[in-house]
Amino acid sequence: LTLTNPKPDLSPLDFAKLSIGTRDKYKKAVYRMMDAQVSPLDERALLHYAYDLPPSGKAHLKAALRILFMDTARTAKANATPANIAQVQAALYRLEAMQDTLTTTQPDRVRVPHWLTQAQVDTLLGLALKKSLRDYTVLALLVGSGFRRAELCGLTFDSLSTVDDQPVLTLRGKGDKARTVPIPSTLYSRLMEWKSLTGPGRIARKVSKTGRIGASLSPAAVFDIVRYYGSLIGVMDLQPHDLRRTFGRIAYQQCKDIVRVQNL
Repeated sequence: LTLTNPKPDLSPLDFAKLSIGTRDKYKKAVYRMMDAQVSPLDERALLHYAYDLPPSGKAHLKAALRILFMDTARTAKANATPANIAQVQAALYRLEAMQDTLTTTQPDRVRVPHWLTQAQVDTLLGLALKKSLRDYTVLALLVGSGFRRAELCGLTFDSLSTVDDQPVLTLRGKGDKARTVPIPSTLYSRLMEWKSLTGPGRIARKVSKTGRIGASLSPAAVFDIVRYYGSLIGVMDLQPHDLRRTFGRIAYQQCKDIVRVQNL
Protein backbone atom coordinates (compact mmCIF):
# COMPACT_ATOMS: atom_id res chain seq x y z
CA LEU A 1 0.00 0.00 0.00
CA THR A 2 1.65 3.23 -1.11
CA LEU A 3 -1.15 5.58 -2.19
CA THR A 4 1.50 7.66 -3.96
CA ASN A 5 -0.03 7.57 -7.42
CA PRO A 6 -1.99 10.68 -8.57
CA LYS A 7 -5.03 8.42 -8.82
CA PRO A 8 -4.55 5.58 -6.33
CA ASP A 9 -6.63 2.44 -6.35
CA LEU A 10 -9.42 3.13 -3.91
CA SER A 11 -11.60 0.37 -5.35
CA PRO A 12 -11.76 -1.43 -1.97
CA LEU A 13 -13.87 1.50 -0.79
CA ASP A 14 -16.17 1.02 -3.79
CA PHE A 15 -16.71 -2.65 -2.91
CA ALA A 16 -17.19 -2.04 0.80
CA LYS A 17 -20.73 -1.92 2.15
CA LEU A 18 -20.95 1.83 2.44
CA SER A 19 -23.53 4.41 1.55
CA ILE A 20 -22.64 6.72 -1.33
CA GLY A 21 -22.26 9.66 1.02
CA THR A 22 -20.00 7.74 3.40
CA ARG A 23 -17.89 6.40 0.53
CA ASP A 24 -17.37 9.93 -0.80
CA LYS A 25 -16.33 11.17 2.65
CA TYR A 26 -13.83 8.34 3.02
CA LYS A 27 -12.31 9.02 -0.39
CA LYS A 28 -12.06 12.75 0.28
CA ALA A 29 -10.29 12.00 3.56
CA VAL A 30 -7.70 9.88 1.73
CA TYR A 31 -7.22 12.40 -1.08
CA ARG A 32 -6.69 15.23 1.42
CA MET A 33 -4.06 13.11 3.15
CA MET A 34 -2.34 12.54 -0.20
CA ASP A 35 -2.49 16.25 -1.07
CA ALA A 36 -0.61 16.88 2.17
CA GLN A 37 1.98 14.33 0.96
CA VAL A 38 1.48 12.05 3.95
CA SER A 39 2.14 8.34 3.59
CA PRO A 40 -0.36 6.13 5.45
CA LEU A 41 2.56 3.85 6.33
CA ASP A 42 4.59 6.64 7.96
CA GLU A 43 3.30 6.54 11.53
CA ARG A 44 4.90 9.79 12.66
CA ALA A 45 3.77 11.78 9.63
CA LEU A 46 0.27 10.32 9.87
CA LEU A 47 -0.02 11.23 13.55
CA HIS A 48 1.13 14.80 12.93
CA TYR A 49 -1.28 15.17 10.01
CA ALA A 50 -4.23 13.78 11.95
CA TYR A 51 -3.54 16.03 14.95
CA ASP A 52 -5.18 19.05 13.27
CA LEU A 53 -8.13 17.12 11.85
CA PRO A 54 -11.59 17.58 13.36
CA PRO A 55 -13.01 14.44 15.04
CA SER A 56 -15.19 13.65 12.02
CA GLY A 57 -12.28 14.02 9.58
CA LYS A 58 -10.07 11.81 11.72
CA ALA A 59 -12.84 9.20 11.99
CA HIS A 60 -13.37 9.16 8.21
CA LEU A 61 -9.65 8.78 7.53
CA LYS A 62 -9.27 6.04 10.15
CA ALA A 63 -12.18 4.07 8.72
CA ALA A 64 -11.00 4.49 5.12
CA LEU A 65 -7.46 3.38 5.93
CA ARG A 66 -8.77 0.39 7.86
CA ILE A 67 -10.62 -0.82 4.75
CA LEU A 68 -7.56 -0.24 2.55
CA PHE A 69 -5.23 -1.93 5.04
CA MET A 70 -7.52 -4.96 5.31
CA ASP A 71 -7.64 -5.29 1.52
CA THR A 72 -3.85 -5.03 1.30
CA ALA A 73 -3.53 -7.70 3.99
CA ARG A 74 -5.84 -10.06 2.10
CA THR A 75 -3.84 -9.54 -1.09
CA ALA A 76 -0.58 -10.19 0.73
CA LYS A 77 -1.90 -13.42 2.23
CA ALA A 78 -3.22 -14.60 -1.14
CA ASN A 79 0.19 -14.06 -2.73
CA ALA A 80 2.22 -15.64 0.07
CA THR A 81 4.69 -18.35 -0.93
CA PRO A 82 7.30 -20.34 1.00
CA ALA A 83 9.92 -17.99 -0.44
CA ASN A 84 8.30 -14.74 0.70
CA ILE A 85 6.42 -15.82 3.82
CA ALA A 86 8.76 -13.91 6.15
CA GLN A 87 8.28 -10.65 4.24
CA VAL A 88 4.52 -11.17 4.09
CA GLN A 89 4.35 -11.83 7.83
CA ALA A 90 6.36 -8.68 8.54
CA ALA A 91 4.08 -6.64 6.29
CA LEU A 92 0.99 -8.02 8.04
CA TYR A 93 2.37 -7.07 11.46
CA ARG A 94 3.06 -3.56 10.22
CA LEU A 95 -0.42 -3.17 8.72
CA GLU A 96 -1.97 -4.42 11.94
CA ALA A 97 0.03 -1.88 13.94
CA MET A 98 -0.84 0.99 11.60
CA GLN A 99 -4.56 0.35 12.09
CA ASP A 100 -4.13 1.44 15.69
CA THR A 101 -2.20 4.61 14.84
CA LEU A 102 -5.20 6.95 14.64
CA THR A 103 -7.40 7.36 17.67
CA THR A 104 -10.66 9.25 17.73
CA THR A 105 -10.76 9.77 21.48
CA GLN A 106 -9.10 12.68 23.25
CA PRO A 107 -6.16 11.95 25.56
CA ASP A 108 -6.65 12.30 29.29
CA ARG A 109 -4.15 15.15 29.53
CA VAL A 110 -5.62 18.44 28.33
CA ARG A 111 -3.02 20.62 26.65
CA VAL A 112 -3.14 24.33 27.44
CA PRO A 113 -3.09 26.31 24.17
CA HIS A 114 -0.81 29.28 23.61
CA TRP A 115 -1.53 32.77 22.31
CA LEU A 116 1.61 34.73 21.53
CA THR A 117 1.88 38.45 22.11
CA GLN A 118 2.86 40.76 19.26
CA ALA A 119 6.30 41.10 20.86
CA GLN A 120 6.72 37.31 20.89
CA VAL A 121 5.62 37.11 17.27
CA ASP A 122 8.16 39.75 16.28
CA THR A 123 10.91 37.87 18.13
CA LEU A 124 9.87 34.55 16.60
CA LEU A 125 9.94 35.90 13.03
CA GLY A 126 13.14 37.83 13.64
CA LEU A 127 14.95 34.68 14.76
CA ALA A 128 13.62 32.73 11.78
CA LEU A 129 14.65 35.41 9.28
CA LYS A 130 18.21 35.39 10.61
CA LYS A 131 18.44 31.63 10.24
CA SER A 132 16.38 30.70 7.17
CA LEU A 133 14.16 32.51 4.68
CA ARG A 134 12.22 29.26 4.27
CA ASP A 135 11.53 29.07 8.00
CA TYR A 136 10.49 32.71 8.04
CA THR A 137 7.94 32.21 5.24
CA VAL A 138 6.50 29.14 6.96
CA LEU A 139 6.08 30.88 10.31
CA ALA A 140 4.91 34.17 8.80
CA LEU A 141 2.19 32.42 6.77
CA LEU A 142 0.97 30.57 9.85
CA VAL A 143 0.92 33.52 12.24
CA GLY A 144 0.39 36.31 9.70
CA SER A 145 -2.43 34.71 7.72
CA GLY A 146 -3.84 32.01 9.98
CA PHE A 147 -3.25 29.05 7.68
CA ARG A 148 -3.54 25.48 8.89
CA ARG A 149 -0.60 23.14 8.39
CA ALA A 150 -2.20 21.16 5.56
CA GLU A 151 -3.27 24.39 3.83
CA LEU A 152 0.26 25.76 4.07
CA CYS A 153 1.79 22.61 2.62
CA GLY A 154 -0.54 22.81 -0.38
CA LEU A 155 0.02 26.51 -1.13
CA THR A 156 1.66 27.38 -4.44
CA PHE A 157 2.96 30.67 -5.73
CA ASP A 158 0.02 30.67 -8.14
CA SER A 159 -2.16 31.34 -5.07
CA LEU A 160 -0.43 34.70 -4.62
CA SER A 161 -1.85 37.85 -6.22
CA THR A 162 -2.86 41.42 -5.48
CA VAL A 163 -6.34 42.94 -5.19
CA ASP A 164 -6.47 46.75 -5.25
CA ASP A 165 -2.76 46.80 -4.40
CA GLN A 166 -3.37 44.49 -1.40
CA PRO A 167 -1.35 41.23 -1.53
CA VAL A 168 -3.59 38.20 -1.04
CA LEU A 169 -3.41 34.42 -1.04
CA THR A 170 -6.35 32.42 -2.39
CA LEU A 171 -6.86 28.79 -1.39
CA ARG A 172 -9.35 26.07 -0.66
CA GLY A 173 -9.24 25.04 2.96
CA LYS A 174 -11.27 23.12 5.51
CA GLY A 175 -14.61 21.97 4.12
CA ASP A 176 -13.31 22.66 0.59
CA LYS A 177 -14.24 26.33 1.07
CA ALA A 178 -12.47 28.89 -1.09
CA ARG A 179 -11.20 31.93 0.73
CA THR A 180 -8.97 34.89 0.00
CA VAL A 181 -6.66 36.00 2.78
CA PRO A 182 -4.82 39.34 2.81
CA ILE A 183 -1.15 39.18 3.76
CA PRO A 184 1.22 41.92 4.97
CA SER A 185 3.26 43.68 2.29
CA THR A 186 6.46 42.69 4.12
CA LEU A 187 5.49 39.02 3.84
CA TYR A 188 4.65 39.49 0.16
CA SER A 189 8.16 40.88 -0.44
CA ARG A 190 9.75 37.95 1.38
CA LEU A 191 7.66 35.50 -0.62
CA MET A 192 8.85 37.07 -3.85
CA GLU A 193 12.42 36.81 -2.60
CA TRP A 194 11.84 33.16 -1.71
CA LYS A 195 10.27 32.48 -5.12
CA SER A 196 13.40 33.85 -6.83
CA LEU A 197 15.30 31.03 -5.10
CA THR A 198 12.77 28.20 -5.47
CA GLY A 199 11.06 28.93 -8.77
CA PRO A 200 7.32 28.25 -9.25
CA GLY A 201 5.41 25.54 -7.43
CA ARG A 202 4.86 24.91 -3.75
CA ILE A 203 5.81 27.66 -1.32
CA ALA A 204 6.79 25.53 1.67
CA ARG A 205 9.79 23.53 0.51
CA LYS A 206 12.42 21.24 1.97
CA VAL A 207 15.93 22.66 2.33
CA SER A 208 18.89 20.32 2.82
CA LYS A 209 21.79 20.99 5.19
CA THR A 210 23.80 22.13 2.17
CA GLY A 211 21.08 24.63 1.20
CA ARG A 212 19.65 22.62 -1.68
CA ILE A 213 15.92 23.30 -2.17
CA GLY A 214 13.79 20.20 -2.63
CA ALA A 215 10.17 19.10 -2.70
CA SER A 216 7.38 20.49 -0.58
CA LEU A 217 7.34 20.21 3.20
CA SER A 218 5.15 17.71 5.02
CA PRO A 219 2.81 18.74 7.86
CA ALA A 220 5.15 16.90 10.24
CA ALA A 221 8.08 19.05 9.12
CA VAL A 222 6.01 22.21 9.66
CA PHE A 223 5.21 20.99 13.17
CA ASP A 224 8.93 20.54 13.88
CA ILE A 225 9.79 24.03 12.60
CA VAL A 226 7.18 25.63 14.85
CA ARG A 227 8.27 23.56 17.85
CA TYR A 228 11.93 24.50 17.29
CA TYR A 229 11.38 28.26 17.11
CA GLY A 230 8.91 28.10 19.96
CA SER A 231 11.66 26.67 22.14
CA LEU A 232 13.90 29.61 21.19
CA ILE A 233 11.39 32.10 22.64
CA GLY A 234 10.68 30.01 25.71
CA VAL A 235 7.42 28.38 24.58
CA MET A 236 8.50 24.75 24.70
CA ASP A 237 5.39 23.09 23.26
CA LEU A 238 4.37 25.66 20.67
CA GLN A 239 2.30 24.11 17.88
CA PRO A 240 1.11 25.32 14.46
CA HIS A 241 -2.47 25.77 15.64
CA ASP A 242 -1.21 28.07 18.39
CA LEU A 243 0.00 30.39 15.64
CA ARG A 244 -3.45 30.26 14.04
CA ARG A 245 -4.96 31.19 17.41
CA THR A 246 -2.45 34.01 17.72
CA PHE A 247 -3.38 35.29 14.27
CA GLY A 248 -7.05 35.34 15.21
CA ARG A 249 -6.47 37.22 18.47
CA ILE A 250 -4.18 39.85 16.94
CA ALA A 251 -6.50 40.31 13.95
CA TYR A 252 -9.45 40.86 16.29
CA GLN A 253 -7.49 43.33 18.42
CA GLN A 254 -6.77 45.33 15.28
CA CYS A 255 -10.21 45.35 13.64
CA LYS A 256 -12.65 44.45 16.48
CA ASP A 257 -14.79 42.62 13.91
CA ILE A 258 -15.27 38.99 14.94
CA VAL A 259 -17.23 38.08 11.79
CA ARG A 260 -14.45 39.38 9.55
CA VAL A 261 -11.84 37.43 11.51
CA GLN A 262 -13.89 34.21 11.35
CA ASN A 263 -14.07 34.52 7.55
CA LEU A 264 -10.31 34.70 7.16
